[in-house]
Amino acid sequence: MGVPTWQGWVYLAAVIDCYSTTVIAYAMDDNHKTPLISTAIRRAARNERLVPGAIFYTDRGGNHTSYEFGKVLAGRDLRRSMGRTGDLLRLMR
Repeated sequence: MGVPTWQGWVYLAAVIDCYSTTVIAYAMDDNHKTPLISTAIRRAARNERLVPGAIFYTDRGGNHTSYEFGKVLAGRDLRRSMGRTGDLLRLMR
């Protein structure tokens, strides 16, 4: 998600526990490339005990389907699940 600021856009990636609807980690950067979401996942793993085999749900954005992001999830024993592009926003309403 892009957030306008006086100095340009800041992009936010948040990891939300869908059961409790709590933000367990986030990361911000000046772009929305794969390292942004990888950082958010690493912070989530540092902040909370992630259950092995837990499902990480995303839309089909290019950074979510990347090899690098897949490695980050696999390294934390998380499974990837993707809906159609834009589905995630509909779920959050």
